[in-house]
Amino acid sequence: MVKPAGGKLPLTPHAGASVAGLTASVKQFLGLRTCLNDVARRPWAVGELDYVELVERVLVGVLDAMGDDFEVQLTGVVDDDVQAGLGEPVDDGAFRCAIEDLEGMYLIDRDAMQLKPTALAQEVRDAGLSALWLQFFNRRLSGPQADFLNALVEICAPSSGLPSPILDASVDELVAKLGSGWEAGSAKVFSVFGALQEAGLARGGTAGGGMIWGLRPSYGGIVRATRQEPTESRALVAGLLPEGETTTVEIKRQIDLTSPTGKAEFAKDICALATTKASGARRYLLIGFDDKTRAFVQSVDPGITQNRIEQILNGQTQSAPNVRFLRVPWENGEAGLLVVLREPPTIPYRLTAATAARFRGEEVWVRHGSQVEPPTTAELAALIAEGDAARAGAP
Repeated sequence: MVKPAGGKLPLTPHAGASVAGLTASVKQFLGLRTCLNDVARRPWAVGELDYVELVERVLVGVLDAMGDDFEVQLTGVVDDDVQAGLGEPVDDGAFRCAIEDLEGMYLIDRDAMQLKPTALAQEVRDAGLSALWLQFFNRRLSGPQADFLNALVEICAPSSGLPSPILDASVDELVAKLGSGWEAGSAKVFSVFGALQEAGLARGGTAGGGMIWGLRPSYGGIVRATRQEPTESRALVAGLLPEGETTTVEIKRQIDLTSPTGKAEFAKDICALATTKASGARRYLLIGFDDKTRAFVQSVDPGITQNRIEQILNGQTQSAPNVRFLRVPWENGEAGLLVVLREPPTIPYRLTAATAARFRGEEVWVRHGSQVEPPTTAELAALIAEGDAARAGAP
C-alpha cells in the first residue's frame, strides 16, 4: 500500500483513499449518528475519563481555538493553547497521543507546534467522531490480528482517573499476554503488527531483526476493540423497534428469571421464537421497551446474565436454543437484546415435561404473528419433518 505525502496512512484500508471519500463515508453514516453518539459517551473499557472521548474533545478544542482570527486561521494554533483550553488538566502524554491520532485520521495538520484543522474536521465535528467508526469496524481482521489488537488495548489503555498516556507496550509483555504460539521477534508478530499498522489500528516503529518500539493501539484500534459490539447492537435494536412485535421479534418491559412461573414463561417464549418457521436464522427478544409504544421504559435487570439465561433454558427445555445476551446502552439506561438462533436439526424445540405441565402439557410452541400458541396439527407435522430432514442430512 502506498502512503500519501507526509507518511500518514489513509483512514480507509485501500490505496487511493481521499478526503472526499472519507467525507462521503461521514455522510453515509449519519443515519446511525444518534446510536453511535450515545455509545461514544460511555466509557466501555478505557478508563473513567475515556481516551476516545478525549480525542474528540481535543479536535473540538483545535477548532474552537482557530476562532475567526484570519492570521490564526492562516498559521494555525499552538498546541499548548489547545491543551490549556480543554477546561481541565489533561496528561501531556495523552494529549500528544490524541494529536497524533487526529493527524493520522486527516483531521488536523501539524507543523512543528502549530495545529490546523482540515476541511474534513468541521464535518466530523458536526457529526461526531463516531461517524467515522464504520471505517474501523469494516476492516477485516484475521483471528491472530484481532487477538493481537485486543491484547494491545488491554495493556495500553488507561485504567482510571484522568486520561493517562496510551502507554507503549513491550513486545515481551504483549506475547506473554497472548500466550502460546506467539514469540517476541518472530515473523508472526512482525507481520501481524504490520497489518494492523497499515489498517490504522496500531502505531509503532520497526527496525531490523523484527524489533518493534513505541507499540500502542491507535484511536481506531481502541474504538474497534471497545466500541464495535455495543455500537452494532444498538443499531440492530434501533432497526428492529419500529416494526414492533412480529413472528421473529418479541418485546418485553422486563423478564422474570427468579420465579418458577417466570422461568417457564421465558423458556416457552424463547422456544416459540426458535421453533417458528420464518425467513432468517436469527430471532430477537428486546427487553426494556413497551410492546405497544416501543418506548424505552426501564433498564434490564442487572441480575440477568448469559450464564443465568443458559442455565434456565437448559433446565426448562429438552434441547435448549443457542442464544446470546447483550446489554445495549439506550437513553439513560441499558436495554437487553437476546439473539436466538434457529437451527433446523433441533426443530422443534420442546419444553421438558415438567415445564410443559404448566401449559396444559404442550411441549411445542410457535409464534402466530405476535401471539405465542401451540402449533396446529399440520404445523407440528411440518416442523417434525423439517427437523428429521435436517438431522438426516447432517454430517
